Amino acid sequence: MSLQRRDFYFLLALSLLVLGIGIGLRDPWPADEPRFVLVAKQMVEHGQYLVPHRGAEIYPDKPPLFMWLLAAAHALTGEWRIAFLLPSLLASLGTIALTFDLALKLWGRRAARLAALMLLFAFQFTYQSKRAQIDPFLVFAITAATHSFLVYALIAPSRTRQAAGWFWAAIGTISKGVGALALLMLPVIALVRRRGWMRAVEGRSPPGVVAVTATSRRDLGIGVLAFIAAAAIWLGPLLYAAATRHDP
Repeated sequence: MSLQRRDFYFLLALSLLVLGIGIGLRDPWPADEPRFVLVAKQMVEHGQYLVPHRGAEIYPDKPPLFMWLLAAAHALTGEWRIAFLLPSLLASLGTIALTFDLALKLWGRRAARLAALMLLFAFQFTYQSKRAQIDPFLVFAITAATHSFLVYALIAPSRTRQAAGWFWAAIGTISKGVGALALLMLPVIALVRRRGWMRAVEGRSPPGVVAVTATSRRDLGIGVLAFIAAAAIWLGPLLYAAATRHDP
């Protein structure tokens, strides 16, 4: 086993211990947790997944993706006390893994360890990771999009990698609207390339960085299609149901 892989597994196990302790030992707490769990519970009981409801009322505050994750966790565990915290736990572990991987690619093993540990023990990150709220999953989606865009621009340019960034930005958007903020990485990358700032620091760049790759029009078009495809996971069935069902 390589040292990098050993570091990764150690950090993942430590993160699981810190973030996972206490799961199954409490009920949802106000303000947000009971609301999200009750919406997901109603989805499971009534089979109404496209339009979230809170009792007899439509719940228009958030898209349904996070509630879908809660319902999926319940389908796996059969117990709401365990299920309601699983999406936040898994999303936070994913965020730490992506942070480790990006730092490893750009700066090496020591930076990867420090970046992951600093994230894990940042109070607000750990606090939110132990709550059944949308924010931990939103952070994961934005981190996944940013990871994809930076790897595409700096390390391994490929249409698949760039499309993945757009895809995860859309996943963040249908979990909470601000997920689209991940797309702000694209004008930053374009500005860096246009100004030639990477050439100005050539020889002092991180060892993994090769260049700031331009985004071609074709890559951009594929990215937009990936964004639409991810958003259509919810919007597609919703629009179809609205057009075909006579249900106010």
